[in-house]
Amino acid sequence: MNFLQDVLGLIITGAVILVLLIAALIGYIMFKRSYKTAKSNEALIITGKSLGSDENVFTDETNGRRLKVVRGGGVFIKPLVQVAEPVDLTTSQLMVQTPEVYTSQGVPVVADAVAMVRIGSSLHQIANFAEQFLGKNKSDRDQEIVEVLEGHLRSALSSLTVEEIYQSRERFNEQLQEVAEKDLSKMGFEITSFALKDIRDENGYLEALGRPRIAEAKKNADIAESNAERETRIHQAQMDKEAEESEYKHKTEIAEARKNNEIRESSFKQENEKARAQADQAYALEKSINDRQLKEQEMDVRAVELSKQSELEEIEIERKEKQYEGEVKKKADAERYASQQQADADKYRTIAEAEAQAETERKRGEAEAQIIRDKGQAEAAAKEQMAEAMSKYGEAAVLEMMINMMPDFAKAVSEPMNNIDSVKVIDTGSGQGVSNLAGSVTNNMAVMQDTLKETTGIDMKALLENFAGGEGAQMLAQAAGTSDKTEESAAFEDQEPSTEEEAPPAEDTEEAVEEDKEQ
Repeated sequence: MNFLQDVLGLIITGAVILVLLIAALIGYIMFKRSYKTAKSNEALIITGKSLGSDENVFTDETNGRRLKVVRGGGVFIKPLVQVAEPVDLTTSQLMVQTPEVYTSQGVPVVADAVAMVRIGSSLHQIANFAEQFLGKNKSDRDQEIVEVLEGHLRSALSSLTVEEIYQSRERFNEQLQEVAEKDLSKMGFEITSFALKDIRDENGYLEALGRPRIAEAKKNADIAESNAERETRIHQAQMDKEAEESEYKHKTEIAEARKNNEIRESSFKQENEKARAQADQAYALEKSINDRQLKEQEMDVRAVELSKQSELEEIEIERKEKQYEGEVKKKADAERYASQQQADADKYRTIAEAEAQAETERKRGEAEAQIIRDKGQAEAAAKEQMAEAMSKYGEAAVLEMMINMMPDFAKAVSEPMNNIDSVKVIDTGSGQGVSNLAGSVTNNMAVMQDTLKETTGIDMKALLENFAGGEGAQMLAQAAGTSDKTEESAAFEDQEPSTEEEAPPAEDTEEAVEEDKEQ
């Protein structure tokens, strides 16, 4: 129950906060929409009901129209019943140009003028502006003002002569501004400046009007220039005369001063030479005395230096002798100690190597003796078994051995062929080149059989023919058991450890192979 009350309280609190936030947001929006501000160059024209006090409020007595003007500040606007429009109070520059206008003398001229216009500052002028131009864009407003000013400019030009316009342009501008300001004030504007910029004609009237004055001015200028040149020449001649007289006088004074100066310089020169001669003589005498004294002092210093140098050399010789003796002694001691250490090390290493070598030779001899004993026993057993098999089975055992040797025999016969890199077969036209090459291997095997028959008396061909029948096969089967035993003995022999001494030398093997090949 308490939990529900807490949740309900939180919901109510959140709802209240949300309502307050919404109210604050609505209030802020209403404030932004209701409060209007005007810049320093702007004015707010407020129309509607309930404008407040009469301060800055204009009331038209004829129709009862009322509006309020606020410049450079802020004001609250009542929504739905009041409207505020900003108005720019800055000055605008307008160019006014007329077509050909005839003056009072009938001379056609064209005039250009510049006007500076802005919205009036009084409540009445602002009310007139609001009534006539509020809501219009600036270009339309400026165009209407230019048309009004152009009309006043044409009216003023037609009432005066060209001479009057030129001679009293400032007064013409003042009169023109006074006449135009009345109409612009009714429109809600005021003129800060309205001046004639240029006036011209296409018939040369203005040029002809100024020609006599230009000629008179040129005449007066020529006369003045001539008088000025004459006075200049007279003044220049007078100045040249005075300059020559002054220059002559100045040269005379310079010559007199130079003469007196030369006399004084000659006297000074004689006195200086005399004094210089006396000074040179005294300087030479003094220099001779000083040189002699300086030489004596140098000799004394040199003698002292030689004595000191001799003493230093003796000290250095003694120091080097002692240093050399110490270094020789240290070197001899070091060499003697190193030699002794090296001799001890060599002695220990020699003894250790001799003992190790003796132990190695002893173990090697024992191993070799054991290997020889085992090998002899295995060979004897194998030979005994072989002899027993031969005696029991006779030619069948021999035949089995020969059959087992046939693959090795064929391999040995064809072994030389493996060393051939490439073979070139030359056929003489009989077509037997390739078959002769293949038959050479079988021919070699046949030759080897003949050699075996002549040397051992074993005829392999006859053995194969005699035992090709059933009896031979039966004998071979009976001899198989004996051959298996022989193979086991051979396997046991192969498993015995071998040493370097058991393998036949490479040279003996090669000689045996060569002999087999020759046979």
